Amino acid sequence: CRHHEGQNPEQRCKPKEERSLKELSTEIAIIGAGASGLAAALRLAEFGIQAMLFDRTDDVGGEAHGGGGIFAVESHMQNERNYVYTKEQAFDYYMEHTNGNVDARLVSDFIDRSAFLVEWLEGMGVQFHNVAAYFKGAGLNWHTVDAKSPRITDAMYQRYQKLGGTVVTGCKANSLVLENGVVCGFQASGQDGTEYSVRAKYVVLATGGFSGNDEKLKKRTL
Repeated sequence: CRHHEGQNPEQRCKPKEERSLKELSTEIAIIGAGASGLAAALRLAEFGIQAMLFDRTDDVGGEAHGGGGIFAVESHMQNERNYVYTKEQAFDYYMEHTNGNVDARLVSDFIDRSAFLVEWLEGMGVQFHNVAAYFKGAGLNWHTVDAKSPRITDAMYQRYQKLGGTVVTGCKANSLVLENGVVCGFQASGQDGTEYSVRAKYVVLATGGFSGNDEKLKKRTL
C-alpha cells in the first residue's frame, strides 16, 4: 500500500476487504425464482434433470406474490361449465392485440398447453373455484384460485423442495459468461458479499421484471 504522510500506520496499510468466491456447477441454471422460473425448475426436476434456481431476493415467488389465478383455454373447468372459448379464438385475439409483434409459434404453444397447467397445479393441491374474464371484453379464461387453497408459487416451491431442487436466494446475476460466443454460465453477487461463478450447460433467463420496472413501464407503455 502507499504511504501517506500524517496517516496512522494502521490506517495506511489496512488491506481491502476480501470477498469470498463460490463456484457452482449445474446442467441448467435458471435466473429468476418467480412463477416462470419456478415452473421451469420444477418441470425439469420432475423429469430428473439437474437444475439450480437463483434469485436476487431472499424469497421465491417474484412479482406473482403467490399467484391468484392463471390463463387457460379449453380446460376441464371451462368444459364442465359449457364455456365456449376455443384455442383458435384465443390465438386470434392475442395476435390482434399485439399487432402480430410476437412469435406466433410460441403463442400457439402457450395456448395449446394452457389447459394442462390447470391439472398440473391441481395435482399439487391448488384449488380453482371459478372461471372468469380477466378484464371487460376478455374471454372466460381466467381460472381463479380459491381463497382456502395454497397459492400457486407456494405449491410449486413445496413440490420443488420435495424433489430435492436447489435454490440460491440473495444472489444477483450480473453478467453472462461466454466461451466462443456460447453462454456457459454467469457471474453473480450475493447480499452477504459473496461472489458467485456459475457454470452451466444451459442458462434460462426468467427474470421477467417488466411490470416491476417503473422506468420501462413509463417508456414502453402509454
